[in-house]
Amino acid sequence: MLASNQAPELVANAMMVRESAIDGYRSGRTPIPIEAQILLAAFAIECVPKFARLGYQLRSEIRARIAFAASETETHLGPPPSARFW
Repeated sequence: MLASNQAPELVANAMMVRESAIDGYRSGRTPIPIEAQILLAAFAIECVPKFARLGYQLRSEIRARIAFAASETETHLGPPPSARFW
C-alpha cells in the first residue's frame, strides 16, 4: 500500500509526468493524455492491489476508445436488431 505522502510522487513517476501535472489531473483542469492513462492503469494493477479493479476498468475503457478511434467497432443509427420489437 502507498503512504499518502509518497503517493503523488510515485503516481507521477509511474505516469512519467511531473508531480505538478497530477494536481491538474485530479482537479479536472487538465485532461489526462491516453498514454498517461495506460501507465496509470498498469500502475494500479501491478502496484496497488486495492485499486487493481479500477485499473482493469480503465484499461478496458482505453481499449474501447482505441478500437472506436480506429473504426474497429461498428456504430448504428438505431437500436441493435435483437432489441427491436417483432
